[in-house]
Amino acid sequence: MRWLLSLLVCFSFGFSQTVIVPIPGQRQEQPTPQPPQSGGGGGGTGVGAVLGTVLGTLILSLIFSKMAPAKPTEGKAEKGQRMPAFVPFEFIVVHRGLLEGLEVIDRGVFEDISFSLVRWEKSQRELEESLGDRVLFVQPNFLYELFGEGYAQVGFEKLQPKGGGASLCLLDTGADQKAVGSFLLRVENHLKSPYLPEDHGTANAYLVGSRGGMVYLHRVCSENRCTSFAFAKALVECVRDGVRVINTPFGMYGEDRLASLIISGISKLGFLVVAPVGNEPSKVLPFPARHPEVLKVAGDPCFPKGLCEGYPREPYRVRALGVGGVERVFSGTSFSSALHAVKLALEPPKK
Repeated sequence: MRWLLSLLVCFSFGFSQTVIVPIPGQRQEQPTPQPPQSGGGGGGTGVGAVLGTVLGTLILSLIFSKMAPAKPTEGKAEKGQRMPAFVPFEFIVVHRGLLEGLEVIDRGVFEDISFSLVRWEKSQRELEESLGDRVLFVQPNFLYELFGEGYAQVGFEKLQPKGGGASLCLLDTGADQKAVGSFLLRVENHLKSPYLPEDHGTANAYLVGSRGGMVYLHRVCSENRCTSFAFAKALVECVRDGVRVINTPFGMYGEDRLASLIISGISKLGFLVVAPVGNEPSKVLPFPARHPEVLKVAGDPCFPKGLCEGYPREPYRVRALGVGGVERVFSGTSFSSALHAVKLALEPPKK
């Protein structure tokens, strides 16, 4: 439609006629008749008018495209997008059967597919060449970022947690079990580092419990970073435990083929993955929110601008407990995602 409008406007300019307006009291000279010239520009005919029309169409189409609102990008990442961060010298090999001849750090299985975390000090291309057609694909052990932060605050009314209701899987940092232990049904550490309680996981576990839910906590993040391999292992564990709603309060601006494969598979089984749209005003959704089967959650009021329209919204500034039971104010769509996930967990499953 924009191209058609631009073309019509430019044709009207390119083929318009010159109008001479007489000035009162001034004698008008009669023009001497001239023979027609091939390729002339009079009356809007000729090469000049055509070229002007084409150029004008392109310019106006560009202007209209800039004026039109863009929709958030779902599905694949945009072309030319930079490579997301990853753990140095760590790659995930997705394969069937045994994997030999590599330094394997950890393994996981989803249905008939195995995924192994390996240490490899050369390039991904060299790893792929060494494995040949023995594997399905290879990817780096990507790093995700959490979409939330906390602020110290005192003097507000203490929340009264409920707990005891339906459960959900929370993929997050470690949580303070003294502060929110009554809401935790299971705690699993999928990282190589020792378990460490942090504010982010503590706050999200508290938000779930204070609204009537119980938590299967899977530690896949530490110090604002989450790994792709830990993410994949936690998804599989949530399915094995039969926990229908899985909250993933993080994202990255790239493609995680392994996580995408697992999410597609468990979605067909009736499991629901919930993820925030991020905190940056952008037209590109982060992964896993970008995955078509993932339920995307934005902040309320409309936050961030450009990504909040068309998705469920929950408060992105909340009051919760941090490590040590300290009451804090937390901000970010990480917490919006957790609030919406617990609502879904408390709903009866659709038949």
